[in-house]
Amino acid sequence: MITSPANQRVNPLLIELGFAIVDEGVGAEETDAVIRDIKPLEPCLLAAGRGGIRNVLHLSPRLRRLVNHPSVRHIVAAVLGPNAFAVRGVLFDKHSGANWKVRR
Repeated sequence: MITSPANQRVNPLLIELGFAIVDEGVGAEETDAVIRDIKPLEPCLLAAGRGGIRNVLHLSPRLRRLVNHPSVRHIVAAVLGPNAFAVRGVLFDKHSGANWKVRR
């Protein structure tokens, strides 16, 4: 496991809260570019009727690059180790008509 300031901040938050907000990351320009890239997928969300689309990493090369961005990789490596990688991307649209019942 990588020992870094990010690791020391992120891991305790993940354990306690189940999520962490970090200062390090990608810029607004890159984030906006990904949003523009996946915007054309919105009709697919409606057509899918399930509130989500699987395999978004295959549908969006820009999103695939984002998950490999050094800032993202640094945080992922801090939590999961340096060999972790994205396997699948799922795009969810949590609208009021979607079924979001959690099954236990």
